[in-house]
Amino acid sequence: MSQMIFTMNRPERADDIIWRRDGEEDQIIILSKDGFPLPIILNPTAVRIFLLCDGKSSLEDIARSLCEEFSLDDSASVLSDVKEQVDDFIKRGIIKN
Repeated sequence: MSQMIFTMNRPERADDIIWRRDGEEDQIIILSKDGFPLPIILNPTAVRIFLLCDGKSSLEDIARSLCEEFSLDDSASVLSDVKEQVDDFIKRGIIKN
């Protein structure tokens, strides 16, 4: 796992992206970001993580929210998944580093 994820305590959406909600499943489409060849479509779980990257919630807070929302018991596994998704968001430039 990237060292980058451990240095960022409270992930926040990048200022230079344009995104919108779309579809019946509450998908989000990242429409514009310098260097993106195509829009990125986030699935419902990625949407929840993306929206919780508000600069106020820690990775642990995000994992806890997902556990509560989806009635999940394995918080360590959820936290690992959150870290992986946020790391991917950082690499794509849609979450601030």
